[in-house]
Amino acid sequence: MKNFNLKIPLMLLGLVLTIHSCDEDFEPDFPVVEIINQGPKLTEIATQTLARGFGTFEVNLNSFIIDQENDKISYVITNSNPSVVTVTEKEGVLTLTEVGEGMTKLNIKATDASENSVETSFDVIVEQGRRSSILYFCRF
Repeated sequence: MKNFNLKIPLMLLGLVLTIHSCDEDFEPDFPVVEIINQGPKLTEIATQTLARGFGTFEVNLNSFIIDQENDKISYVITNSNPSVVTVTEKEGVLTLTEVGEGMTKLNIKATDASENSVETSFDVIVEQGRRSSILYFCRF
């Protein structure tokens, strides 16, 4: 490929033109655009105070943790005190099953398909004679 540079003065400004010959194909260099996958976003989950005898209680994590690209989210749950409640997760819904009175902290790690993750935690208190708290949340 032959390149020719022409310098043409234009009212005290310089203009440089590069002319490519047609002897060879010209392939322009395009910038590489990298799309960055955003991690899941979360809203704080309030302490859940439950009355003894509640049996089971569900917390829908899909209301608190969302992925901006709608990737499937996987969860890892740790329970600091399984003598208060046991926890299972299915499709983003936690089921708390009563075991005894006391307090436990549930730690949640949410990971999307691109391995981006966020972590949050909330307390669960099981007390005699208390009314179950109402689960409040804000949507994004």
